Amino acid sequence: EQSTTTSSSSSAAAAAATTTTTTTDSNNNNNNNSNKMDEGNDEDDDEVLENDSKFDPSNEFEQCRFQPLAKKDVQELVSFFGIREDFPLECLFVRSQEKNAKVYMLGRGLSACIGTSRLKIVHSGIKLFELHNAASRIDTKYRISQEGALLLESILTKQVITMPPELFKQLLSTKVVRADEMFVDKTLVETFSATRHGSVIVKCQPKDCPKPILAIGWRSAHKIDLMVSREQIQCS
Repeated sequence: EQSTTTSSSSSAAAAAATTTTTTTDSNNNNNNNSNKMDEGNDEDDDEVLENDSKFDPSNEFEQCRFQPLAKKDVQELVSFFGIREDFPLECLFVRSQEKNAKVYMLGRGLSACIGTSRLKIVHSGIKLFELHNAASRIDTKYRISQEGALLLESILTKQVITMPPELFKQLLSTKVVRADEMFVDKTLVETFSATRHGSVIVKCQPKDCPKPILAIGWRSAHKIDLMVSREQIQCS
């Protein structure tokens, strides 16, 4: 009986050793497979990094729809509209794919990112100016956008005309105010005479309004024509 017990114990120990060996081999195989998978992932990561290293920031504008406004156009806007010196001109951008270019103002942070990152911008900023095909010869090809009127009113030193409420109502209803109708207000005559032919901001400050009402007009030799609808003025 003692011999039988010893033999049984030896068999159990041998079986346990076999099980331990099998388990160890299985763990080793799993570790080897895991290492191979990690090596494969490392190869993939290397491939991604290699592709990233081929990214050329100089071609960013081909992917991004915004690009800085040309210097000659910036100078044209500054000269004609009298943009204040403290205005960040480097934040003026145009969409590269648009034939009728619109000038947008982007935030400083976003402006700094364009051309230096892979960020593709679809829409951003405030539209300040847009191209205008004028029949008469003027000194700029741009006109003011109603969307940017509220911002521009505070930064332009030229092309802003202050109009009394009664004449402003007339401008909204008939879409035109003639020069001979402006003589009722001396300040209006002076500001009209100081502006040049082209796009203007027409400003009205009613007594019961906390902020001015603004409309984009076109100043010609003897009149001001309204360039926007009432709905656009209300939305702005």
